[in-house]
Amino acid sequence: MPYKRYSPATEEDMNKRMKGDNTLCNTLREMYRISSDSEVMLKLRIAFSMGKAMCGRLVFYKGKYGFQQSEIQDGVWVEFREREPIDVSEMDKKRWEGHHSICQTIRDIYHLTNDPDLKLKCRVVMAMTKAMHEKLKTYKDMEVQNVSNSR
Repeated sequence: MPYKRYSPATEEDMNKRMKGDNTLCNTLREMYRISSDSEVMLKLRIAFSMGKAMCGRLVFYKGKYGFQQSEIQDGVWVEFREREPIDVSEMDKKRWEGHHSICQTIRDIYHLTNDPDLKLKCRVVMAMTKAMHEKLKTYKDMEVQNVSNSR
């Protein structure tokens, strides 16, 4: 199944000042503000749109299935918290080159920039994205289980 194509977020969305912790979207905004490369900035706007869609799906599933106590720390979803940077080897994987996914878009940004701060933030964003993706897979498994149980 082909990946859904996402339009880049608007510059206005990227420049909004948002309250709160270091969420995926806030970190992508921060990266956008410190970048000066137009290609990197475009990819950040695309990654932001993908991240917003991913957050929307998580909100939908959390509304449907509720929260588990282990998912909440200090009143914040664990998936949305800043994480330790993922290993550099994950950023160098070539298997998904050319795919229109948030992880590959982040890898593209990582390889387009020479800025060490942006590279580090890419690794943090990748860790956040991977955690969110794992949770979405869990919810998808729950959906399949519910469908098979209702037959």
